[in-house]
Amino acid sequence: DKEELKHQQQAWMPFGLGPRQCIGMRFALMEMKMVLARLLKKYTIEKCDETLVPLPINVNAITSPKDGVTVRLVGRN
Repeated sequence: DKEELKHQQQAWMPFGLGPRQCIGMRFALMEMKMVLARLLKKYTIEKCDETLVPLPINVNAITSPKDGVTVRLVGRN
């Protein structure tokens, strides 16, 4: 049934959909971009001895690294 399939596709909606969309979604996305920009302004991200190359990944609904990503943050002058 197409209606049932449509509902199942929208089963996980962290910020909602359509007119009932969370009003904080845009703010949360902007905050994360600002945090990342400030981090990259202060530090350079480099691989270290513990960084796995190639990176082992989990392929599920969301592709993600198996055990996280280990990197080194080097302060900028």
